[in-house]
Amino acid sequence: MAGHENTRWRRAIKAAEALFLTNELGSARNIGELTKIVSAKTGKRITIDHVDGPDLAMTTALWVEFSDSSLIVLRAQDPAYYQARGLFHELGHILFQHPACEALGTAMRADRYRGGHVRGRVLIPDHRQPTIYGNEQHEGEAEAMAKILGRHLLRARFDADDKMFG
Repeated sequence: MAGHENTRWRRAIKAAEALFLTNELGSARNIGELTKIVSAKTGKRITIDHVDGPDLAMTTALWVEFSDSSLIVLRAQDPAYYQARGLFHELGHILFQHPACEALGTAMRADRYRGGHVRGRVLIPDHRQPTIYGNEQHEGEAEAMAKILGRHLLRARFDADDKMFG
């Protein structure tokens, strides 16, 4: 079983690396530039919203796709690094053009999500997830992209800065 999971992860990493290169995501120097690149690729404005309260009690981040825009919602109470990982994960879903997960839409109470198709990261153990949540390929691809984006953006801007510390 573990070998099969490693093979899937390697495939997800290869696919994410290819998308990273094809879309020239390496040219982004910060989250704003990255968001502009992804927005240009999709032809949709991307808005990032930080939410407090019960809307995201069981979800760390989610992507709501509207006909003319995308909304990425992050939990305001999470540490900045964790929010960045959630953002990178949701951008991964957008870049891979993953389908929406309608089941999450019913859990969102706020009117600002109405009319959108929701895709999110749900905090439910694997063994308790309904079949609709069990999309290992999509989650693996989004997580692989998050890893690559994090490795690219969450580091010193200049190599010399890193080498100064050994």
